Amino acid sequence: MITYITTTAAPVQITDSIVLVTSASGITNPGINKTQRTNIFIDRECMEVEGNYVNGSLSVPVVRGANGTLREFHAMGQQIWVGAEIDFTAFTNEGLGLGTYFGSLGRTFETTNVAALTNTVALLESQLLGGEIVATPTAAANFTLPSALALLTALTAFVVPWIGMTFYFNILNISAGANTITLVAGTGVTLAPAAQTIVQNASARFKVVFTNVLQPAYTVYPA
Repeated sequence: MITYITTTAAPVQITDSIVLVTSASGITNPGINKTQRTNIFIDRECMEVEGNYVNGSLSVPVVRGANGTLREFHAMGQQIWVGAEIDFTAFTNEGLGLGTYFGSLGRTFETTNVAALTNTVALLESQLLGGEIVATPTAAANFTLPSALALLTALTAFVVPWIGMTFYFNILNISAGANTITLVAGTGVTLAPAAQTIVQNASARFKVVFTNVLQPAYTVYPA
């Protein structure tokens, strides 16, 4: 069971084999013959904790790109899910772990492009599907989500859409001041809860779920 969430204490480069975390709760040495494997999951990449990990250490040696995922860059402050290996095996169609959505859908929409934004803007469909938005607002900023029709149209380049179709995206606020980003619903979009914000030096993950494809509509939840 995935019972712990921590964050990256420093950026993770594609070539890194060490992940620095803000809390080591739930991260454990896999033991002799790796009989108790721990996996961590950042954005859309799964990683296996190495056998030389020292319990309690905030420096975690990992095997990158586990369970069929790909190595990716991860910014400082990204959320990290911690669990047993079985919690993330849906990438290989085994079990019902966290990877169910990430593995089945997240890989479809994966991109290595990071959208860099500043102040109030209407988000592009490609920026949401890219999965990673890094923002440096100089004042309070509103990020308006794409209309349901526009986003659904963009998705048809990847899949045949269906009700319940799901993907995730992240927003990282690295403003130099106390400037908050607020999500604003576009046409056909519902925010649940209605007020969703990202404060300075915080990262937030969001889940997009399509609730109608004939009359396009989607809902955005905190993930």
